[in-house]
Amino acid sequence: MHGAGPVAGPGSRAVDKDLFRLLSLQAADRYWELAVPAADVALVRVALRG
Repeated sequence: MHGAGPVAGPGSRAVDKDLFRLLSLQAADRYWELAVPAADVALVRVALRG
């Protein structure tokens, strides 16, 4: 996981930037960015680390 930051980029206008954070992660040769509710960032990090 690379970290959580403000939601930005294509499609970000559809997301409430005050309520969501952009979680960036990479596994092998794939890279993902997920818009996650700010209150759930820690929970999602734990779940993805498995």
